[in-house]
Amino acid sequence: MRLSITCILFTIILGCDEADLPSDHPPIWPLGSSLELTASETYIEVGWPEASDDVRVDRYELRLNDQEKVEVPRSSLMHRFEMLVPSQKYQVTIQAYDSANQPTEDTLKGAVYTVDQSPPQWPDGSLTIEKIESHQVEVAWSAAIDHVGVAQYRVYLDEQLVQRVDGMTKQTTIEGLQPGTSYQVSIEARDEAGLVSNDGPSMILMTTDEEGPQWSEDAQLYLSSTTDHTIELAWEAAQDEVAVVGY
Repeated sequence: MRLSITCILFTIILGCDEADLPSDHPPIWPLGSSLELTASETYIEVGWPEASDDVRVDRYELRLNDQEKVEVPRSSLMHRFEMLVPSQKYQVTIQAYDSANQPTEDTLKGAVYTVDQSPPQWPDGSLTIEKIESHQVEVAWSAAIDHVGVAQYRVYLDEQLVQRVDGMTKQTTIEGLQPGTSYQVSIEARDEAGLVSNDGPSMILMTTDEEGPQWSEDAQLYLSSTTDHTIELAWEAAQDEVAVVGY
């Protein structure tokens, strides 16, 4: 008790550093305290209320996912964790410490997801025809890349969405096509955040025409007229899946 009184007197007379005063109680947070968390793609900003102590708060200690410890001076009430992974959940905890190295009994906690604002990319996007027939075509494509992961590929036919396949699939068959017809096929990738690429591979292809024109079973050839030097013929029109271009 005599030492405490002496130090108090020195504080009054000589300006004794308050850090030399004994601390009997750990720091405390204001009632209802909580963390303020703001996330971007690659960083999280953390804000917190000022703790109080019977002598003084010395520092704040933060942890990210119970691993990375960061010490922040008492003069600061904000910190930024950087170089994080997009679309990931992170938990932040913080305690205040006094000059006697006593922590707050209560730990402030908060969790937040980093955001994902970048769609998948196609640095070397390619689209190839594996097999083509009159009514269907089989196509394959190279993988898109995404810093979180490709969840889905979307297949477009003449700019209309016709198929969705999972992110592990890079090949599909498009059916129900018309023979001898030109189509535009394009592929886009979608990530876990729902962002869709807009620069996927695309190509123009034409289905084959494997069957020639057909006549009806009762089709006949008619002799319409004759002369000494000519014969005039007539017939019913043939049918074709694409078009009859001549006889």
